[in-house]
Amino acid sequence: MNTDWHDLIQRHMAGLATEEEAAHFQDSLKHDDALARLFLRYMNLDVALEAQAASTEATRALLAAPAVRRGALLRLPWRPLAAAAAACVMLAGIVFWFRQGPAINLAKVSGDVRVWRAQQTMKAANGFVLKAGDWLLTGGDGAAEVQFPGETTRLGIGANAEFGVVAAKPGKELKLTAGTLTASVARQSASHPMMIRTPTAKAEVLGTKFEMNADKVVTTMTVTEGRVLIAREDDESGVIVEAAQSATVTANAPVSVITPAPAQSLGNALIAHWKLDGDGVDASGNGNNLTLGAGVVFSTGRTGSALDLHAAKPDVESPRIALPAVFTISMWLRLEQGGPARAQPLLGFDGQQSGVDDFWLTLLPTFPGSGVVLDIRGRQMGSHAMSAQGAVRAGTWHHVAVIVDSVQGRATFFTDGRDVTLTPGLRRDFSLAGPLLIGRRVKGGTLPFAGRLDDIRIHGRALTAVEISALAGGNAEENQTR
Repeated sequence: MNTDWHDLIQRHMAGLATEEEAAHFQDSLKHDDALARLFLRYMNLDVALEAQAASTEATRALLAAPAVRRGALLRLPWRPLAAAAAACVMLAGIVFWFRQGPAINLAKVSGDVRVWRAQQTMKAANGFVLKAGDWLLTGGDGAAEVQFPGETTRLGIGANAEFGVVAAKPGKELKLTAGTLTASVARQSASHPMMIRTPTAKAEVLGTKFEMNADKVVTTMTVTEGRVLIAREDDESGVIVEAAQSATVTANAPVSVITPAPAQSLGNALIAHWKLDGDGVDASGNGNNLTLGAGVVFSTGRTGSALDLHAAKPDVESPRIALPAVFTISMWLRLEQGGPARAQPLLGFDGQQSGVDDFWLTLLPTFPGSGVVLDIRGRQMGSHAMSAQGAVRAGTWHHVAVIVDSVQGRATFFTDGRDVTLTPGLRRDFSLAGPLLIGRRVKGGTLPFAGRLDDIRIHGRALTAVEISALAGGNAEENQTR
């Protein structure tokens, strides 16, 4: 392949190289010292020009940005010293900027999406590289996803949005002056959190999922997972917004945080909900209906009826379900008195038949009660997270919930609304998709759960302690009479 490296380097630095060209350049840069020196010369020139322009042309260009002309608050500091330091690192031969990949990429671009850079507007496309000082502008039918190579952070930019990049390193500094941003943010460094500013607010993010909407007068944010610190733009201290909470920020009033009743928030990110009131219908509306084997029996449940696997031993299986990196499984269960002293399967993937890792939520018999265990095994050595012993007793209805975080390698256990986690550590590399078997470890096996299961739910997020307590609806002593 005959490549004009001068042309490709300049187009790459302007964010105009295609994904295929970028991949070819990256591979060549690893093996061609002459190309590396050429690239370094361009980088040094770019750094020198940026430093010279910092107080003159660059400042005037930023102040003329469309977002500023529309009255948005904008503070975009140039960073020539940081850029020069990066060039010195490259000169020392430690690392080349390009070998680390571009700072910010665009993906899933659709409709009217443009990038405003240095008083020029250009049409955006998949693979476009955003630089500090750029503004992403979307029209009425426009949308795009902002990606950060090397991590799983994704920012969805909606229609009629104005999204600006202040800096990508060491901490991400971003602007949203209009429109909607939907974020899934991987864990960030505590010393360099992601910062998002709007005309009225500033938010500090260490790793979470949320949606933010901004205009000149008000900013709203709804957190679906994790937590976000949000404050008015001119305040030094802020307010923590937890999962399922919403915040509203205006210039002339304190931050308002609303906590919805669990009855409202529990519908958020619900993947499956099997009430088991005489059938296997998925009440979430996602169509994940259970397949019930011959001879299935329903008897008295915690509410309504329940799947009785002590009276009969049918296969009960869901369709293939893809679980996100963080999810919550919750259910009511009643282990019958005098049941066999063995592990009691509650729910999981049969790895041998579905081609994935074994993934099981199980009751492990102990004396005088049972502990809840999340057991994962398959491609690598197995791992076990478990609750305290005695958390579940036979002859009593208990509510059990487990929050699984495969990114952090952690599971958190609740019984009857109380955190009973004993050992939280888990593998991080297990499979998260497959058909779920209910109350049985192996399809067609003869050792099902020796009891009843009711109201099984799977949420694609970590439920809050308040939400889990609401699902539990009372403690174990109150449930013994049912």
